[in-house]
Amino acid sequence: MHKFSIGIMIFTLFAVIVWIENHNLSSLIQAEEKIQKCPQKGYWTIAVIIGIILSVIAWFMFPSYEEVHYDAYFIWIIGGFLILTFGMGVLLEEIKKHEQFFYLKNVLQINQFSSKYQNNLMLVLMFFVIHFFALTYISTEISSLLPIEHYKAKNYPYDMLWMANTSEQKYIDSLADKTKITEIPMMRVTSVSGDQQIGISESYYNKLTGKTLHLKNKQIVVAMQDQNHPNRSVKDRTFHFNYRIMYTGRYSDDKSEELHSIVVKGKRNENSAQSKRHLYKIKKMYTENVIGQYTTNRWSESLIIFSDKYFEKEYKRIEQTKNEPSKLILIKFDQENKRDLWKEIRTYSTKHGTKIINDGNEQNIIYYTESFVKTQQTLLMFRLLSKVFILTALLLDSIFIMEIKVESEIPSYKKKQEFLRCMGMRKKERKALYLLEMQSVGMISLAAGIFMSVIHFIACLLRMEKAGEVNKWNFTKYWLVACLGYIALEWLVQRGFALYITHKIEGELKGENKCIRS
Repeated sequence: MHKFSIGIMIFTLFAVIVWIENHNLSSLIQAEEKIQKCPQKGYWTIAVIIGIILSVIAWFMFPSYEEVHYDAYFIWIIGGFLILTFGMGVLLEEIKKHEQFFYLKNVLQINQFSSKYQNNLMLVLMFFVIHFFALTYISTEISSLLPIEHYKAKNYPYDMLWMANTSEQKYIDSLADKTKITEIPMMRVTSVSGDQQIGISESYYNKLTGKTLHLKNKQIVVAMQDQNHPNRSVKDRTFHFNYRIMYTGRYSDDKSEELHSIVVKGKRNENSAQSKRHLYKIKKMYTENVIGQYTTNRWSESLIIFSDKYFEKEYKRIEQTKNEPSKLILIKFDQENKRDLWKEIRTYSTKHGTKIINDGNEQNIIYYTESFVKTQQTLLMFRLLSKVFILTALLLDSIFIMEIKVESEIPSYKKKQEFLRCMGMRKKERKALYLLEMQSVGMISLAAGIFMSVIHFIACLLRMEKAGEVNKWNFTKYWLVACLGYIALEWLVQRGFALYITHKIEGELKGENKCIRS
């Protein structure tokens, strides 16, 4: 996700630089050519409909964790630009048809806006892309990272989680006098995504939680550990798919390839002997905080609860396999000797414990809550600052382009000012017309970005709700702060700059009492 954020900023900056370079600043500095394209209503309406269809397609692609769906963002951009380009043209033509109602009363403003809009479509696209990414992906990423205290040690039931094996039983017993230990038979479970989970039996889950699940055969319950949003149902089909196809044991390249072959062959292959070994029936999937959340996502370190009979059969094999974790050790330390005991256990585990074989493909086998929480808070802060930096860069991009464009048009505005003054238009009316013209391209793109951001926000809420991971009030609150902050700064800077240029134009002709005639 962080790489995609950086990609957005680089893409935007690169697009601006290339566009300016290829045009040699000509499309910003040269005077506008007033070529009015009369909308062909039939064709233009079809283009608008295509834009709407593309936006709907992106909507249906997005609310699922099947993948991040970066392509949905670009489909939204294409759809939004089609609506912007052709929809605005059709709307302006409709306005012109209602002469008595609105058009004749505002003919000068509408014509100036129409001319400005149609002669700056490339600029409209550039602004729309900038505002779209700022108000959708970046703003929702910022709001999902806040508040920064996502991970709090006080919310964790245990101070330490350790996955050991039977060869370490003697050392585990020696810790009983020093700290409080809960020992549970467990086995690593690897899902189709390649992520590892923690498998336990229904009986031991009952001892931990008091819940009775009534599982049979290969029925399972997936309890995703979440210390922020417990007791929420997870309905996203992608998570169900991920946890439905698994194998018991640590990560293995061969076994993971076997899972992928099942996926590739599809449903027609589900009755084969190979598929039946790895297919499970999910009875329930929800979030809770039984052992603590030692992951930053929903793909790993979930509790997989098996029926007692199935677990016992698989556990016999796991327990006898070298380097397979078979005991989940949950530890609560006394506050006085917490750090010393942690260092002691970590040292023992490093020297004598289960080793990580597939580095980069396996999760840890030992977690110290305090250390994990601090690390995650640091990472969250870094991610937040990087997103704020990108949001600021996008804001500066849009302001930079607009200032170049407006500065290049000052001679044109001066000619219009003189003409309108000679026609008898009052200074106040001329000022309002300049402000409309200078800000029209930026503001219409910003309005389109705001509209798309609302659609994207709702899609994000639906996706997160299906995954059972959203606090709607917090997410909405921080999203509004990020978006409104960006919109306010964009509007204030553009408005301030437009007022400055207007004052400059009017000031240069101050004191001239007669019209210049050529």
